Amino acid sequence: MRAFSVFLAAIAIFASTAASQAQTYLRLTGSTAFRANTHNAIRNILASGHTFAYTGSSFSSANQSIFTGTVGGNPVIIKCSWSGSVDGTNTVSNSVPIAFLPDSTTQTAGGQSGIAAVTTSTSGADVSAPDVGMADTFQNATPFNTNPLTEIKVGVIGFKWLVNRGLTQLTLSVDTNASSNIGTVASTATLSAGMTISGNANIPNDAKIGQIIDGTTFTIVKNSDGTARAATSTASGVNTVFVAPAPFSSLSTQLAQALWANGKLSLALFTGLNAHRTIDVWATGRDPGSGTRLTAFAESGIGVNSTVVQYQPTISGGAVTSHIPWPAGTFNGINYTQGNGGQTSGGNLVTYLTATTSGINGYYISYLSVNDAVSAIAGGAKELSWNGSFYSLDGVKEGSYPFWCYEFITYRSSIATTTKTVADTLANQIITVDAPIKLSEMGVGRASDGGLITPNY
Repeated sequence: MRAFSVFLAAIAIFASTAASQAQTYLRLTGSTAFRANTHNAIRNILASGHTFAYTGSSFSSANQSIFTGTVGGNPVIIKCSWSGSVDGTNTVSNSVPIAFLPDSTTQTAGGQSGIAAVTTSTSGADVSAPDVGMADTFQNATPFNTNPLTEIKVGVIGFKWLVNRGLTQLTLSVDTNASSNIGTVASTATLSAGMTISGNANIPNDAKIGQIIDGTTFTIVKNSDGTARAATSTASGVNTVFVAPAPFSSLSTQLAQALWANGKLSLALFTGLNAHRTIDVWATGRDPGSGTRLTAFAESGIGVNSTVVQYQPTISGGAVTSHIPWPAGTFNGINYTQGNGGQTSGGNLVTYLTATTSGINGYYISYLSVNDAVSAIAGGAKELSWNGSFYSLDGVKEGSYPFWCYEFITYRSSIATTTKTVADTLANQIITVDAPIKLSEMGVGRASDGGLITPNY
């Protein structure tokens, strides 16, 4: 009898050990605006020695990724397939299978880039219902609230309104002096103060954006906060592009509502100048599966479920040659009518805002997360103030800048225990480290997307 008891105990210990070492999967979807932060948090919870891979050339903007390693000593494979916050709420709450990278994807410790994206029709894809969503919105603000999800608030994310880089551009040679952050141009023809500059490798520090300050000189700007970096050597640049920015710097609630209801407005409404009546401002943006779109439409009063008109540009050589109202379509079960569609990610939307637009004789206005706005502004887009306020961290934290939302980790109540443990570990990592704005830093709060902002103190 004693031997049999020892045998049973040994089996129990073996089963417990095997269970603790079983492979745990965590499949994530949702917010493209928060994917860069989520990717970083995933790497931070995985033990040293983990491997990963991602689609495309940019880890921060990859639409699909896979990570293999351990969390708390237990083997884990984490997969991401980003399609937008609202769409993520749909696929998580309704257990809709979507495509993830297969387990066989080549991974490296440094991160294997350039992996080909997979779809539900691609041979070898892991087509599974996602376990967890990253959501920029409260579930009850979406059309997908029949099956309630557990929502863990993990941080705050800000957004910006932007206008594209400009109507036209010209090319001139520039010169810079050693240890100077001032550049000069050989000719001042057609240059004017305020024009932006897209540099090339011949400009020190590979500066990509500068600004004309007096018609003959410009500052070399490199840092993400817009500050100038000093040149390190003498250089002469060729084919340096100068672009005249949009002649306005602000957007109001009334203009936003009118613009997205109609698809376009006269530039004169933004500048107050009669000469601008024949130039247009056009709306473009994200698809109905986007949390960024929902947040923008909630904050502006356009309406989270409103049918709007957004335009889809055709771009050639960095310039818009034509555009049409976004064609009607369906995305993961979300139907949208003509004009009501949009880009599937903020990264793709950046290309619209960094193009010149003489081909349509007008300007595009759109909305982006702060992460994606960095890329757009670096490419020449111009940030707009929102009802008189520009984005700042303190503005969000103290309530003077209202274009922000909470970020949530969401999952079904039926989530597997081991998967939930990894999800909760990820949530804690974001809350304490990787959130762009931490909940503990917020002096204000709100109870709904675009809702009234009130003090936390």
